[in-house]
Amino acid sequence: MAHVTVEPQFKYVTKGKDGNSNESRPRISLELDDKAGPFKIAVRNRFEYRMKEHKDAYWRYRARAKVKFPKVARVTPFLYEEVFYEFGDKDELDGNEAGVGAGIRLGNRLALDVDLRCRHSKHGGRWGTGDIHLLTVLKYDF
Repeated sequence: MAHVTVEPQFKYVTKGKDGNSNESRPRISLELDDKAGPFKIAVRNRFEYRMKEHKDAYWRYRARAKVKFPKVARVTPFLYEEVFYEFGDKDELDGNEAGVGAGIRLGNRLALDVDLRCRHSKHGGRWGTGDIHLLTVLKYDF
């Protein structure tokens, strides 16, 4: 049976050499997931309002598809693809991200996600070569 999750969120980002570029992102996500044989498929749609310091605010839409593979011991491998579309001055696809990783159950309520992702962004009308990031997320279920 399909499962639906709605999440209001807020993200605050500080960037720059001296942390001098700040951004606030109120956002809302809607995720639908279901099983397809031994796999779990999830599709997430996210709208975020990006308010960057010293720039005009704009909306961005993000669509992600994620596949979780069957669990081996306490480890659940996954892969995903996400596209980013900016509304505002550009009105264009301006990002693409793909990743591979694993969720590791550390206890009844504690889990760790680790993933390696490659992100391509469009700047000045040109696509970049891609940034590679290692992401870790520690989760606690209440």
